[in-house]
Formats: sequence, structure tokens, C-alpha cells
Amino acid sequence: MTTTSAALAAFINHRILKPYPHQVIVGPVVWHPSNGRSSQTWGFVVSAGEDGGEPHHDQITADEEELIDVYRANLILTLATHRPPLVIHNVDDELRHAQLCAAQWPTKKSKRLLAAVQKEREAQKTPSAISTRLRAAAYLVRIPDRTLRAAIARTVG
Repeated sequence: MTTTSAALAAFINHRILKPYPHQVIVGPVVWHPSNGRSSQTWGFVVSAGEDGGEPHHDQITADEEELIDVYRANLILTLATHRPPLVIHNVDDELRHAQLCAAQWPTKKSKRLLAAVQKEREAQKTPSAISTRLRAAAYLVRIPDRTLRAAIARTVG
């Protein structure tokens, strides 16, 4: 499901801030095939919970990379200005996100998340930093998004 600005605001207020979390971990923006083949959806995972409690892991998605970057930045800004303050972990690697979740909340859910990311990473045999560097390079040289996606698909797939 694609996220709208109003839905994002409601999500922040009711899903993250209402059950006051002590820790929030915001994962990196990544893309995944939305139909299993060629169509891609951009998104990131945000995990929140009380110390030692049961966390919840939610995925925010959008069809456009620029839009998901705005959503992620707005989420972090909203959390950073929240009172009382929160501990916010802003991570740039899916595996690091899952490792932090498993360390902060050693629950079955967090361990399943970590195992799934480790399995995906092992299957890819390439670090996710490659796609991050390619995305950064695309901004520097202004490669159109479709061209970048095709290059990533050829490189990874």
C-alpha cells in the first residue's frame, strides 16, 4: 500500500507516539519488486517499542523514490522534535537495522526479522551498500531513475 502524507502523519501519531516508545529505529530506503518481477516499490522499515517490551515493525512505502525520501525525512524530523525526547537510531543498512532490533528487543519477532534479512543478504552475496552507492551516484550524475533501476537489476540479478 502506498503511503500519503496524511496517512504518514496518522501513523506517526497513533502507531509510534501513542504507545510511547523509548527507542525508534529507522531503516534505510530500499526497493523491492512489488509484483515479484519488474515493478518496484520504495520503502523503509521503522521499528519502535519500549525498552524490553514487544516492538512493532512497520513498513512505509511509496511508488517514487523521491517521495519515500521525503516521508523518511519527515518521520525523523517529527520524532526528533517530539517531547519527551526519544532515542532515534537512523541506520543506513538493513542488516544493521535488524541487528539493532534483535539487540534492543530480543523477541521472536525481532529474531525472525534478523534471520530474514540475513537469509536475503546471503542469497544476494552482495552488500546492500552497493545499491546505496549506485543511488548516490545517480543523484550526482543525474541518471534517470529507470536507467538506474535497470542497471541495478542487471548488476544484482
